[in-house]
Amino acid sequence: KYVYLKSTKNCKYTDEDVKGGKTYQYRVRCYWTIGGTNYYGNYSSVISVTTPPAKVTEVDTETRSSTYLTLNWKKVSGASGYRIYKYNTSSKSYEKVTTISKGSTVSYKITGLTAATEYQFKVRAYKKTDTGTLWGSSSSAYKDCTKPAQTKNLKAATKSSAVTLTWSKVARAGGYQIYRYNSKTKKYENATVKGNKTFSYKNTKLKKGSTMKYKVRAYKTYNGTNYYGAYSEVVSIKVK
Repeated sequence: KYVYLKSTKNCKYTDEDVKGGKTYQYRVRCYWTIGGTNYYGNYSSVISVTTPPAKVTEVDTETRSSTYLTLNWKKVSGASGYRIYKYNTSSKSYEKVTTISKGSTVSYKITGLTAATEYQFKVRAYKKTDTGTLWGSSSSAYKDCTKPAQTKNLKAATKSSAVTLTWSKVARAGGYQIYRYNSKTKKYENATVKGNKTFSYKNTKLKKGSTMKYKVRAYKTYNGTNYYGAYSEVVSIKVK
């Protein structure tokens, strides 16, 4: 049924008690007050109004690699779908990544990204109506970064009871972790090499004749969290 909202002398009224992505119906009638009694005219024709969807919130990263970020966000009630935008640092503007056609889909995998790089995104909901498409406000800008690329060209050399490891630089990495296999625990143990200008590591005081196995991965620190690239191939070497 229709619920009375307000009496006004103006030919204008703003209903602020509404939700995004909902359709509301209204009708109006005039009245005259004579001797303390209100006399009402006929109701106007009914008008239907659909509100735009609410602003997208709680954008976050679900999964990541060196080439993709999977974003998720809170479902917007009444939305028909969503559009994702990525910031272009060259044009200094947001560009469309994709349009999602289901309001129940609240995640998307953005591929083709560069390793160890910060990206900025926005998401907004839309609702389709008989007269067109209504767009909600874009989410606040969301920033995150990809993981570093895989470490490659790991090589090992040995002399004087030591093993020296070298590898190729990983672009935009913050540093590297070196892992050595422990035959007793059957696990890899790690040491961290800080800085992206260091591409070697010397493991000393080793037992001659023993066989050592190593692997290396790069990391990038972003907002206080370390994100790790894929491990290099394992190298084995007999200590001299």
